[in-house]
Amino acid sequence: MALKVVILGGGITGLAAAWYVEHFLGNKVSVTLIEKSARLGGWIQTVQDQNFLFEKGPRSMRSHTHDGAAVKLIELLGLQNEVITSSPTAKDRYVWHDDKLIKAPAGILQMLTSPLTRDLVGTFLKEWTRKKGNGDDESVHEFISRRYSPVVAERLINPLVACIYGGDIHQLSIESCFPFLKAWENKYGSIMGGVARQVFKKKSSSPSSLISFRHGMETLPKRLAEQLKGEILLKSEAIRLQASKITLSNGTIIPYDMVISTLPSPVLGKITSIPEIFLPSASIAVVNMGWDKKVLRHEGFGCVFPTRAKLPLLGIVWDSSAFPDQNKSPDQTRITLMLGGNHSPVFPSLSDQTIQSSCLELISSHLNISSPPQAIHIGRAFHAIPHYPVGHKENSIQWKKILKDFFPSLWIAGSPFDGVAVPACLSSARNIAFDVSEFAKKTTPI
Repeated sequence: MALKVVILGGGITGLAAAWYVEHFLGNKVSVTLIEKSARLGGWIQTVQDQNFLFEKGPRSMRSHTHDGAAVKLIELLGLQNEVITSSPTAKDRYVWHDDKLIKAPAGILQMLTSPLTRDLVGTFLKEWTRKKGNGDDESVHEFISRRYSPVVAERLINPLVACIYGGDIHQLSIESCFPFLKAWENKYGSIMGGVARQVFKKKSSSPSSLISFRHGMETLPKRLAEQLKGEILLKSEAIRLQASKITLSNGTIIPYDMVISTLPSPVLGKITSIPEIFLPSASIAVVNMGWDKKVLRHEGFGCVFPTRAKLPLLGIVWDSSAFPDQNKSPDQTRITLMLGGNHSPVFPSLSDQTIQSSCLELISSHLNISSPPQAIHIGRAFHAIPHYPVGHKENSIQWKKILKDFFPSLWIAGSPFDGVAVPACLSSARNIAFDVSEFAKKTTPI
């Protein structure tokens, strides 16, 4: 009899976990994937609006981060011909500083002349001499201030973190949000030491590219779903998890031998009756705009905005510049505004009309775009981005141990614990699926 494995959640982590379980165990496993909504893919969603390709969630991923999890899965799925890389100009990022967009420096010479960093060069040089911390977790602000200065934290890191997490650098954990920085300090004694070794490593190996798909990021979850052999239950909500069965909201009972949860911790806490680990999150308004002509005055990936700008705006991605292969014509312009988060928690709850009016004013005053777009698409992602508070890693380990004591056949994966980027989710899914398959081989006569 085939091993029954249930996957809770049909986002990218759940889909990848289901696919990998089947990949590792073949016909020895029977997979059931349970998803509350009417679609698969979670926050990854590509839409076509009046001949414009818009992304409602993640629009790209790093090819070689997290042990190349993205590239490895793409090869296994046979999606190599669908992959596109970002344009050379996508390496250019801009920061709103002193009421104008300033290009972030890309090297030492640019750091000496850039308005963003020319007064901070001494601080960067002294980073080599800073003493290592005591090893405890700390906030992103505390870590960067200790290694560099509070000015570096607020001017350069604040807008970056706001755009990635929609969060506050005074609250977010360095160990969970940017573990490689903490690791570099521990291993090399400084961040610059880690940077130097990464530069050398890239020269001697394949560089990490920013990639997407010709028809959008939803290509990935769609292909995963197409290749799944198991059962997919949409519009199905798990309301109770017991030792060997799951109860759905419609009363259906799903038996299992093993279960992988990719659910947010409050949801998992509710269905297990075990108090959840507290994990705040950010809600984001995502506004896509498209023009049939060139309206951008800059080329690059986009721009980010610091908290001190006192705007609801977290960042703007210049999609048509970063991924021109997705444009339907050479002159097409596509941009995505991300608003809300810690900058303005109430903004995503505003009406479509208010959001649209605000966005038109913002692109006029900050990008000098006065032409009305041919297409506007407004989306909202409530509680979409988990915030990792200081101590999150240790708290997660302890909570997982408690859950494991009550549910020995439960494994936990996904962005609430293992990182918000798509490669992090894919790596988490692969690792958990491998653990499940190895555990099954050792304990179950399959």
